[in-house]
Amino acid sequence: MGNRAVIAIKDKYVEKENTPCIYLHWNGGRDSVQSYLDVHNELGMRGAEDPCYALARLTQIICNALGGELSCGINIYSRADTNNFDNGVYWLDNVDGKLSIVEREFAPEVEQTYWRDEKQGGSEAMKNSIIKCMPESYLQEGKNA
Repeated sequence: MGNRAVIAIKDKYVEKENTPCIYLHWNGGRDSVQSYLDVHNELGMRGAEDPCYALARLTQIICNALGGELSCGINIYSRADTNNFDNGVYWLDNVDGKLSIVEREFAPEVEQTYWRDEKQGGSEAMKNSIIKCMPESYLQEGKNA
């Protein structure tokens, strides 16, 4: 049992079925995914105007946060576990210069809110826990990486 999700970035040059995506086995709830995006945007990583780099940087942030050797993979949409009975697919795009969730597929009726709950410290707590996992050099040199 996991907390699965697939994350993909809209790209007008790539058919939906061939779109590269991130597979998360854990931490795929909306609160976690939004926190990964918050860190991505706060550090000034490339956005949806360059989907290939944006997906790479987002993957790096997620893998730094999750650690270990499991829980995160790369696939194309047609081969990913999209209807995973957990969190489905998050489609990202550029909104006001930031990588943002713009669409969902196979989303649950009730969204996960663990980290957004004030008892867990709210959204800032999750974002700060992710930032602490980033290498110091990445924090200093991350702009437009």
